Amino acid sequence: MPGTRNVIINNVWNKQHASGYASQQCILKRCTNGGQQYGWTWDWPPLDRTTSFASPEIVFGRKPWDGGASTTPDLPKTINALGHLNLDFSVEITAVPSYNLNATMWLTRTGAAPTTADPENIVAEVMVRFDDPANLGGCCVSDGTATLGNYTFDVYHQDAHADASGGSSYTWKMVIYEGHMSTHAAQLDLALVLKDMVTKGLADSSQAAQGVELITEVSGDQGELWLNRFDVTVE
Repeated sequence: MPGTRNVIINNVWNKQHASGYASQQCILKRCTNGGQQYGWTWDWPPLDRTTSFASPEIVFGRKPWDGGASTTPDLPKTINALGHLNLDFSVEITAVPSYNLNATMWLTRTGAAPTTADPENIVAEVMVRFDDPANLGGCCVSDGTATLGNYTFDVYHQDAHADASGGSSYTWKMVIYEGHMSTHAAQLDLALVLKDMVTKGLADSSQAAQGVELITEVSGDQGELWLNRFDVTVE
């Protein structure tokens, strides 16, 4: 996005799940009194909701799946070197309730940031859900609850989580912080999440957060999102 260290990605990681049915997902831009505003729209078939089709997103930092340089010199950074990882966002969503709104972080074994993709370095996917109208819930093993900042989460994990698209043979730990709230605007220090994971034995403090992604994980039907605010600061 112009003037920021953020990039919007039209992520259709599991488009083959549409099984040949018509689908569409696009990045949006419009002019407002405050200047240009960005977002995305989606239209996927309502087949089944056992997995998602896509994850359109805005990213600060780096995605190990995609490679390329980080958008910021502040990430990646190991958990033990993170003071704060402050997320501040606000979005407008109009959609059939077949999605969830989450902040995702990919943890890697090291703080390396090659320009080539390095999914083999991934150890965990951390998903912090702020809104889950699709009622996807957690997964597998419960790790209790966590009250972080102003929010309370149920915590779950799954070891050896596989790529549902079949696009790779890599596996990683999936960790979900399922919020008790339903909100499209929040301020949360994501370092609290990572440190809670270390306390629960779900992560090692030497592992590195590669970036912060604000995502709508789409499990079918139609929707539209507009970004009012997406700011990440690292200390």
